[in-house]
Amino acid sequence: MNWKSFGVRITMVAVALPLLGALVFLLPWQTHLAFNLLVTAVSVVGSLEVVGLLNARRIPVSRFLAPALAGTLPVAAYLQAAGIVPGVELQLLTTAAAAGIILVRAIIFQRKASLRGLLAYAGASLLAVLYPALFLSFVTRMTGLAEPSLTAAFFLCVIFGDDMLAYFVGSLWGRSTCLHLPVSPNKSAVGFAGGVAGAVIVALLFHWLAGAFPHRGLWTDLA
Repeated sequence: MNWKSFGVRITMVAVALPLLGALVFLLPWQTHLAFNLLVTAVSVVGSLEVVGLLNARRIPVSRFLAPALAGTLPVAAYLQAAGIVPGVELQLLTTAAAAGIILVRAIIFQRKASLRGLLAYAGASLLAVLYPALFLSFVTRMTGLAEPSLTAAFFLCVIFGDDMLAYFVGSLWGRSTCLHLPVSPNKSAVGFAGGVAGAVIVALLFHWLAGAFPHRGLWTDLA
């Protein structure tokens, strides 16, 4: 068990949860504009981190275009959630446009590369756009739902609970059940089970503390 790393995670939660709580509950104006600006910034930073990881493995990737496009997905989701662009599935269209731009960029500016190199560049660049930004853009979509503050808080708390218990359980007892996945060599079956348990525990606590939220039924929303 790496207690230093675990302490860093605890510190991040202790700092991040109050900050996110303040943004979600105290600054709800303009369809949670402040919170969604943070989501956009995190999408760009996450894309830059993915680009860095791919560069470290010497995989060709767009260093500037991918992070820029990553920032457009939460923006499109916000415009849709806020009703600024009604009647248009703007998030889906922006995602498709981002993929198209990456492919055109690969074909035009990677002409000297082999087909394998071109596909590697396009695939890596798409990964750098979609992996952080596509999923985070759905958090932005939550701010357009009924009870947006509780919905976003519920989602974030479940994610934190899943991550913390998965790391704690996996670090203590996961060595014998390590899955040896290429993308994450330290992941274990025990850690996965701990993460699922953490998500369920946090969801039940939130359901109890927040006045039986979500009101449609907890198991329906978890599913």
